[in-house]
Amino acid sequence: MPFQTISAERVLNFSNVGGISAKGAFPDAVPYVSEIQPEQVTKPAPGGLAPWQVKRVTAHIDTRLSEKLCLDGLAELAKLSTSYFSAAFRRSFGTSPHVYITARRVERAKQLIADGMPLCEVALECGLADQAHLSRVFRRVAATTPTAWRQKQKRLAAARIAA
Repeated sequence: MPFQTISAERVLNFSNVGGISAKGAFPDAVPYVSEIQPEQVTKPAPGGLAPWQVKRVTAHIDTRLSEKLCLDGLAELAKLSTSYFSAAFRRSFGTSPHVYITARRVERAKQLIADGMPLCEVALECGLADQAHLSRVFRRVAATTPTAWRQKQKRLAAARIAA
C-alpha cells in the first residue's frame, strides 16, 4: 500500500498541465494523501530523512497540530537547512510537509468530530482559523464536508449496532 500511496500523491503534486489540475483530473487519488502514516516510512529513502529525524518531526507535528507549524521549525528539529529538509521530507514521505500536516490535521479533525465535539472547537483544536477554514480543508482532503462525514459516521455506527 505505501507504493500506491506515494504514487497517488506524486500524481497529485503535478502542477496544472495544459490548464488541467491534477487534483481535478484524479479525484479518486485524493483520499490516499490522508493515508500516509509515519510508520510507513520504515527504511530511509536515499536522500531522505534518517529514522530519528522522521520520528522527531512526526512526533512534533502530531503533538502540535493545534499550533502554527512552520517549515523552518521542522527543519531545525531535523538539524537541516529548510530547502534540504523539504526535499528530504518529500523523498521520505512522498509528499510535501504542508500536505502531510494538512492530512494529519484532517485525521485529527475526524477523531474529534466522531467524539461529538462542535465543529468550531474542532477547527481550533486542529490549528485551523475557524469553522469555514475547517470545512474548506476537510472537503479538499476528505471529499466531503465535516457535517456530512459526521452524519455518515452516525449512520454507520447505527447500522453496526442494529446488525
